[in-house]
Formats: sequence, C-alpha cells, structure tokens
Amino acid sequence: MPLIREIKALAKEMTAWRQHLHAHPELSMKEYKTADFLEKTLKSFGLQVDRIGPTGIVASLEGKTNRSGRSIMLRSDTDALPIKEETGLPYASQNPDIMHACGHDGHMAMLLGAAKHLSEHNDFDGTVHFLFQPGEETAEGAPHMLAEGLLEKFPADEIYGLHNIPNVPLGIMGTRKGDMLSAADGFTVTFHGKGGHAAHPHMANDLLYAAAKSVTVLKDHYKLRVMPGDKAVLTVSTLHTASNATNVMSETVTISGTFRCYNHLTHLALKTFLERTVQNAAHDAGGIAKIEYECSFPALKNTRLQTSTAIQAARQVLNPLLVIPFVPRTTGSDDFAYLSQQRPGNYMAMGTGTIAGALGLKKVHGLHSPKFDFNDAALTTGASYWVKLAQHALKPQTQKRHSSTSSRSH
Repeated sequence: MPLIREIKALAKEMTAWRQHLHAHPELSMKEYKTADFLEKTLKSFGLQVDRIGPTGIVASLEGKTNRSGRSIMLRSDTDALPIKEETGLPYASQNPDIMHACGHDGHMAMLLGAAKHLSEHNDFDGTVHFLFQPGEETAEGAPHMLAEGLLEKFPADEIYGLHNIPNVPLGIMGTRKGDMLSAADGFTVTFHGKGGHAAHPHMANDLLYAAAKSVTVLKDHYKLRVMPGDKAVLTVSTLHTASNATNVMSETVTISGTFRCYNHLTHLALKTFLERTVQNAAHDAGGIAKIEYECSFPALKNTRLQTSTAIQAARQVLNPLLVIPFVPRTTGSDDFAYLSQQRPGNYMAMGTGTIAGALGLKKVHGLHSPKFDFNDAALTTGASYWVKLAQHALKPQTQKRHSSTSSRSH
C-alpha cells in the first residue's frame, strides 16, 4: 500500500524538524526548549495546544464531525539521554553529553507531520489528542502527567504509542495483543562498613567481597524465582568502590543493575530475592546494605481490539504481509505502560533500519548507542501510520464499537 501522498510532500519539513530536535536534546523532565518548539509548531497548524506540567504538551483536533463523541490519544516521547554523541553529523547535539540516542526526535517529527496533515484533512468523527510526553527514559513523564490530570483534562477512549526499531528494516511493523514489554526496576545497592588497610583485612569489613558474592548469587540463581511461563532477566551492570587504591579496603562499595519480567508474582519474587541476597552478603562481611530503586516501569500490555485497529492501520500504509501481528514480547520497557493501564491501547514497533543491517552486512548502531541516528527515510511511514490510525479508529461506524468496548480486554 502506498504512503499518503500529502505526507510524502512533508518529508523535507519533517526532516528539518527532526534534525533541529536532534541538535537540541534535553534530559528527562527538563525538555523546556523542546516543549517551546513543539508548542510553536503545533500552533502554526491552527491546533489548540495546552501544557501539562512544565514540559508536557497536548494538542487537540476535532474532526469534521463529532457525532460519536469519541476521542483517541496519540503519544510521542520527547526526552533525550545523558550520552556524549559520537555521530559526527552536521546536526549533532549542541548540548554537551546529551543526545537523542533513542529516536525520540524521530517520534516527535512523525507525530508533528501527522498533526499537520490531519489539521488540513480532518476527515474523521471525533477528537484526536496529540500527546508529546516528557520523561520516558526515567519513567517519570507518564505518571507525572496522569497525576496532573491528563485524562481528566483530555479524555481519551483509546491511547496509542509507537517506537522505532533500528535493527529491523524499514517497511516492517509489528505488535501483539497482551504482553508487549516487560516491567522493569533499576536498583542501586550500597554496601557500608569499616574500611581499612588491605594488609590487615581482619581489621576491616570486606565489602567488595560482599558485593562480588551478591553479583554471583544473583546471576546464578535468579531464574529459580521466575514463575512458570514467565520470562525474566536480572542484570548487574556496574560495580564501584570508594577508592581505586590497591592497598585500601573501601568503606563503601556500590553495585547497580535492573530486573525485568511480565508477571507480578515474578516481580515480587525477584525483588525479595535481591534484597535478601545483598543483606545476607553484607551481614556476612560485617556491614550493611542499603537498596534504592529507580526507573520503575510496569509491564506494557496491548488490548485486543485496539491492537486490531493498529494492525489494520499499518496494513493501509505498508505491504500487509510485512505487518506482523504476533511479534515476540521483549524485556525492553516504556512508561507508555502507565498510560495503557488507564485506557485500552496499543504500542507498535516500527522498523527503521535497512535490509543490509538486518542481515549483518552493515553495522547497526542500536538504541542508546552514542553513534545512533534516526533514519529520516522512516518519517513519512510513521506519519502516514498515525494518520491512518486516527482515521480508522474514528470512523463514524466506530460509535457502536465503542459502546461495546468501554472496558479493557486483553
């Protein structure tokens, strides 16, 4: 199926938006200039634009008719990552040690393109809310906007999200009903105790041993805590000591990492296992362990009817055979899950890479890499998908469908 002709005509404009956003990245919950740019651009389309908190943006558009009274929300994330860019591009980040390494610049540009097109071709029945949400990388943005009254101020019957996948070729999209992304918790464990001279280990607490023992036990035994049929990962990614001297036993040693799963019972079991393991190791060394959690994401689940809607919209843009309705669930996470807990919705994965990259013939710089750059050739595909999704979800005949799907179904 062809892309929307008018969307293809917006390719240069969307590319300019995307590269501007790429050059001016901002960290989670600090996207002030990004929000100003989005607000100015959306208002130039004639849309009603509101702020939710300092950096959240919602633009609203009514269709030619609104007999159904229905509304949907289309969401893009807006934040960047604390990474020093290494692309060497002419539009590389101008903000030191911050870059759009996850493609949120592309997500914003695609949704802007859809908003512009729909503002000129509002041939749907109902209301579309374009949500530009801050703080996805730290799992702060969605819960913050919900607490600020997002869905009370902008009621939505359904919510849709989208993310680029650079190691899948452009022209392929995929999703699934039910579990799509895992729940995730980041953790930091700090071991505290008595430091000392390495020549006299009996006079100090060997906190490095406690940390190393914890890492070994966690990696060797976490799978025993996973519920049958569930999938989980537990990764310890850093280890730091207060001193780098070879003859010093540090007073503090820190490890950090993440654990991810889909089942709530597995989540509780992994959390309990983590806490008992580090406390026992600290006790054996004569010290104590303090645990802090951050970046907590719930599991992301797609609802059945909204997933069907998303798949049908994607098949109006791409070759229907290349829209995959049963992609494997992954242990990636997204705070879109907070939104989909509140309303029926779907989260779509969109290939933005090349066939050569997918076959291993060309190196792929993946998400969160300092060399990653969003593929501008994908902008017209994403924008066309958003437009078709809005038109399909808000067809006049969907009024009857809505009355029968007011509750979630998985």
